[in-house]
Amino acid sequence: MDNGYRVYSTSDPYNLATELFNDLSKNILEVRNKIGEPKMADVMSQEISSAMMELVFSSNLIERAGLGYDITMKISRNNPTNKAYVIRSRAEIIQHALALQYIMQKVAFDDLPLSEDIICESHKILTKGIDAMNGPEVVSSNSYGGVYRTVPVMAGATCFVTPAKVAGCMKDFISEYNKDVRRYEDEGLMDPFWLAAKLCDRFVNIHPFLDGNGRMCRLVLNAVLLKYTGIIVSIGEHDGERKEYCDIAVRASATMEGPGELAVLVLKKATQRFKTLKQKYSSKKQITSAHR
Repeated sequence: MDNGYRVYSTSDPYNLATELFNDLSKNILEVRNKIGEPKMADVMSQEISSAMMELVFSSNLIERAGLGYDITMKISRNNPTNKAYVIRSRAEIIQHALALQYIMQKVAFDDLPLSEDIICESHKILTKGIDAMNGPEVVSSNSYGGVYRTVPVMAGATCFVTPAKVAGCMKDFISEYNKDVRRYEDEGLMDPFWLAAKLCDRFVNIHPFLDGNGRMCRLVLNAVLLKYTGIIVSIGEHDGERKEYCDIAVRASATMEGPGELAVLVLKKATQRFKTLKQKYSSKKQITSAHR
């Protein structure tokens, strides 16, 4: 992969991003070399399951949705929890998990090209039974779930694409992504971390739906990561990380300089995930050896 393709941030063109990329590449190779071993297969399966639950929690946390970490884990695992918890918060967790399962299945496991249909169906699942607000008006999930918005939306001082242009922007968004994939695969220059960050950045700046755009952009990001790297990253588990992510999103919308900063954050999270895989594999191997 040429250096020019790894310019993740104009303020730091080679140093941090290249260092992270090289570190990540080594960790990926070490995991890949063990991928055929049953122990690594077990570790990866368990890690993906845990990562999916962490993603639901952290992504909801960014949007101030859902419930606490322990309750999210219980609901994601189908365990009973206190019925006194707000029904909406429970639904936000369950539907988020179902939407995650759906988009992962279609994009990563069925190996289908990303499409508007997949995105709209994922959003419909994500928002099922969860009403949204349009000013003082309560909008039923049946009215906005999986349907491109027909009203203007803002986040802070950021105005997103006008309603009349949403459908066209989404069509171009999907077309450009699939062209990028074909080109990168043909040229052998695939960088799934940059690609996933770019997809997330573009999606959130279109803001195609009335509600749920932030959670959807992170579902799309992780569907691409799982497809090309076998991992999922959760962003925003802690207040400091949530602030970092939100600040990056605000700057990206204000400057329109692209997904560089977000791609660096994705690199960091991916590196942590692969290191965790290695550590769990080593621990499992030591336990197995001790029982022989």
